[in-house]
Amino acid sequence: MGSIGLILVVFGISTWRTGLNPVTLALIGLPASAAVHTVQDMRQVREERLYEMNNLDAQSADSEYAIEEAVPVEPYGAPAVETVSTNCPKYNSITGTWQYTHIFKNGVEVAEMAPSDTLVLENTLRFRYDIEALKKHSQGAFSLIEQDNKCAFVFMYQAEDGVNYQQTRTFQIEYIDRDSLCISEGPMTFEYRRK
Repeated sequence: MGSIGLILVVFGISTWRTGLNPVTLALIGLPASAAVHTVQDMRQVREERLYEMNNLDAQSADSEYAIEEAVPVEPYGAPAVETVSTNCPKYNSITGTWQYTHIFKNGVEVAEMAPSDTLVLENTLRFRYDIEALKKHSQGAFSLIEQDNKCAFVFMYQAEDGVNYQQTRTFQIEYIDRDSLCISEGPMTFEYRRK
């Protein structure tokens, strides 16, 4: 009995890398239907994630496997920032592509915005923006924090080496809904609409 059990364990471990198949599960006493269901589920999740990764405009998959909210991952070299959810929206409600509609400094519009002027907030908590009108382009990581009883973005700007972060800026969220966003930093105000 002991040697048969050892053979089954060794066989199970050696087939683990190839996935749980009906034969392996039957040998360890589980029904074959469990393996078929697991393999189908894994394929479905993999296809959904590959689609999301290859299509920037794709929303998170609406399956039973979709993550309800992105989990912040601390980027290498980024300062530790505590994420607070009390007054802040869920990450999935802010991710996507936002088109700049207005940029004001002390209440005066600084430039006319074009449709290509965008801020992209990815569900991987990465951001990038392009403002052709001002010749501004940047990328990095972001998080949400509570500051002065309001929610704010913390943008950690990626250095030219592509690994470290050279600057951190905090933008208070003035308002956000399904289709519009307004953030501010000092005398600057940025307005967006969802693209």
